[in-house]
Amino acid sequence: MTLRVETLLSPFDTLGLDWVSLVGNSMGGAIALALAQRAPERVSRLVLMGSGVGLRGGPTPGLIKLITFYDNASAENMAELLTHFVHDPAFFGDRLHEIAAARLPRALRPEAERSHRARFSPVAGGPPQHTDDDLAKIKQPTLVVHGDDDKIMPLAAGEHLAMQLPNARLEVFEDTGHWLQIEQGPKFAGLPRSFLAE
Repeated sequence: MTLRVETLLSPFDTLGLDWVSLVGNSMGGAIALALAQRAPERVSRLVLMGSGVGLRGGPTPGLIKLITFYDNASAENMAELLTHFVHDPAFFGDRLHEIAAARLPRALRPEAERSHRARFSPVAGGPPQHTDDDLAKIKQPTLVVHGDDDKIMPLAAGEHLAMQLPNARLEVFEDTGHWLQIEQGPKFAGLPRSFLAE
């Protein structure tokens, strides 16, 4: 986690940025929270989308499918995994298998597999973790955005985050999964834009 945060902080100085607002999707939300905790003076606002920090009760079947993808990396497995990211697999139309086949070569790059396995490896520290006490210390205005049918990170995770962060508000998208920025693109885009402009 320290390396991830330091990697994000270093360009701030290079680019002459005193502070930034961060939008973090899924695990990116956990990393954004870690950065806000490590250098609160450098973070103005946070937008957390489908973030897993508030997960309680163990991983969902969709998250397990994601974590274990490389145990059976195939186009068929990729297609099944993709259905977990959306509310309705009909979102892909008749192109699900075509999309899965196109994504597979990028997923099979050695560096992609290495990064994925390290991200979830207990030896490498696993995904970022934040206790409720940690969250209570993060004072930045925060917009928590979650799909009501997120099969990777359930809505309860977003609700927990919104309750624990002192200056957070929760926006829930109906009939939406983990890829809310794709499923609800135009509607979603306006929400963080107006929040960050406040």
